[in-house]
Amino acid sequence: MRHLTVINAGSHLKLDGSLLLIMEGSDLVKEVPLNRVKSVTVLNRGVSLTSNLVQSFSDRGIRLFIQDFRKRHTACISGTHQHAVVAIRKKQFEMIESKSESIASSIIYGKLRNQRAVLLYFSKYFQNENIKKYEELKKTSEELLMLSNRLLDSRNSQEPDWRNRVLGYEGRGAASYWRTISNLELGGNSFKSRTGRAAIDITNQALNLGYAILESYVWNALSNTGMEIYAGFLHTDRPGKPSMVVDFMEEYRPWVVDRSVMKLRAELNKKKQLDDSLKKSIIEEIHKTFLKKYHYKKQKVKLESILQKQAYRLAGSLFDKEYKPYIFKW
Repeated sequence: MRHLTVINAGSHLKLDGSLLLIMEGSDLVKEVPLNRVKSVTVLNRGVSLTSNLVQSFSDRGIRLFIQDFRKRHTACISGTHQHAVVAIRKKQFEMIESKSESIASSIIYGKLRNQRAVLLYFSKYFQNENIKKYEELKKTSEELLMLSNRLLDSRNSQEPDWRNRVLGYEGRGAASYWRTISNLELGGNSFKSRTGRAAIDITNQALNLGYAILESYVWNALSNTGMEIYAGFLHTDRPGKPSMVVDFMEEYRPWVVDRSVMKLRAELNKKKQLDDSLKKSIIEEIHKTFLKKYHYKKQKVKLESILQKQAYRLAGSLFDKEYKPYIFKW
């Protein structure tokens, strides 16, 4: 099954029997059987599609995501054949206060551990070539391990301001993680620090694009569970913000996006702006990561399937089951 991303303005999507056709002018760029498609994400203005195609998406349960120039999801068209389960949503709203601290702590624990996994993944390339860089990666990875363990030990504090404590651990970990990536130029030689949607440097633009693609995968997986994606555990709720999606994607950011972008640092060093060829490289790297098989409960499973299983596990945590994040091995 495939998640398609459309980046070029002027592209036209249409239906031909049971095939999705992606056209640029009169040229056929790609054709994909609809029974192989899970979602389609449009990342640019000027992309058109037919109502027949939207109807076919709805009938087949294919979600259509549309993002604005800031890489924010502005629309999700999923049809009426959703997996929404009233019992799950009722339970979510009933338990969201009592369960939030434990679940949010577990998610950020997973994020810290996966940031550590990314650093250890790259450390093996420096072990015999640059001992100074290797030691810095090891030092930061140990700091992330310490922070994650402290967070896990305090996850059921019942303190009124527990969110500030959890976000504090996340912030300390992020500061060390990104500082090390900058010091060792793992994000390219122009990367100095992590910035958000207003980024002007190429590495942060690449990261923002990657997170936007990840968001579509996570949104799709959570929607399949029937949970309400606008009611999260950690991030504050506000109109239009899919807080549950933002929460759940935290543990996948480091391995799926950060690592993918860092693997492309040689390409980043050659360019000043995120052009279409580099966008395609990032998109392909992330899609390839989701198609790769990883160890999961003594089996080798595609990451896309692991993400869906973890989303169901998250839903199960509302019914007195413990949520355990997925930790990547390097």
